[in-house]
Amino acid sequence: LGDSFAMIVMPLLVLEATGSVVQMGLITGTIGVGNLLSGIYSGSIIDRVDRRWLMILSDIGRAFLYALIPLGWWLVGSNMALLYAVAAITACLTTTFLITYTAAVPNIVGVDRATEANSRLQATIALAYVVGPMLAGFTSSRFQAVWAMGIVSLSYLVSAMLMFLVRIRPSTDTHPEENDLHSSPLA
Repeated sequence: LGDSFAMIVMPLLVLEATGSVVQMGLITGTIGVGNLLSGIYSGSIIDRVDRRWLMILSDIGRAFLYALIPLGWWLVGSNMALLYAVAAITACLTTTFLITYTAAVPNIVGVDRATEANSRLQATIALAYVVGPMLAGFTSSRFQAVWAMGIVSLSYLVSAMLMFLVRIRPSTDTHPEENDLHSSPLA
C-alpha cells in the first residue's frame, strides 16, 4: 500500500512545492531510473543474503527516508534536492523489496503452493494499487502532500514489523552449477 500511496503523493508534493508539471515529471522519471538501476543488481544481492532481513531493512530504509521529507519541510522548508535523493534511493529499495518477496514466496509456502501464493500476492498488489492512489489523493487534499509522506513512512514501519512475523525456510535447492560440479567425472 505504501508503494502505491507514494507513487501518487511524491509527484503531488513536487507539484505543490514548485507548481511545475515538468518537475513533477522529472521526479517520476527519477523514480523510474532508480527502479531500472536496482533491477539490474538486485537479483545478485537477493541470492546472497537473508531475504527476510533484506525486506525488513528495505522497509526500515524507506520509512526513514520518507520521514525525512516532512521533517525537512518542517525544519527548513521545501527542498527539491531532498525529494530527488529520496525518490532515487527509495525506488532502489522498493525494487529490491519487490524482487525479494517474489523470490521468497517458495521458501514461505513451499514450492508446491508457490503458484497459488503468487496469485494471491498479485491480487493483493492489484488491490493496493487501486486503493492506494485513492487514499493518497484524499489524504493529500485533506492534509497536504508533505504530511501524507508521513503516512507513507508509517506504512513501511508497519510492513517491517509484520515482516518480523514471517518465517522463511532455507532453500533446499542447490544451484545448477553446483550440481554440474559434483557430477563431473573430474570432481
